[in-house]
Amino acid sequence: MTGSVDTFAFVAESQAGVSIHTCEVEVYGDDRWYMIRIPELDGLTQARHPGEIEDMARSYIAVSTDQPIDTVAVRFAPPR
Repeated sequence: MTGSVDTFAFVAESQAGVSIHTCEVEVYGDDRWYMIRIPELDGLTQARHPGEIEDMARSYIAVSTDQPIDTVAVRFAPPR
């Protein structure tokens, strides 16, 4: 998962000259939800399915930083 996100950020930056804001996120299970912590923003959001994690994290970061979502990338922190 991490490799594809990092590659996305590098490719987007090099092709379009767009500045990509990358945040590290931590993900952990909480009952039926996946909790997504964004330490840089002291933020927390959630997803129901693993396939929603990246989108939910990017959406949270975009709204919190007033950035277009296509300029936001995430890097997943290794599990503790």
